[in-house]
Amino acid sequence: MTTVFDENRLKELAESDHRVLEAFYRRMRDLKDLISGTHDDYASEGVPPSFDKVQALHLLSTEIFDELERYLIPACDPEVAVNPVEREH
Repeated sequence: MTTVFDENRLKELAESDHRVLEAFYRRMRDLKDLISGTHDDYASEGVPPSFDKVQALHLLSTEIFDELERYLIPACDPEVAVNPVEREH
């Protein structure tokens, strides 16, 4: 009995993974820019960031982490992970 991967399904999964990782990268870049801006403002003005800015950082980082966790847990957790898409011939 031979196991053959369904090439179309694997391509769909790869494209889906790429879209998720690209979106994650963009969100992380936004977070980095917000943190860098906050740091630069504080370094130049000596005034700590407002609570609104700290709250925005907190919410953005929480959203990014939650999205990444939803994506990674099914792929990485041995109790949740599913076998790769395969078809028997």
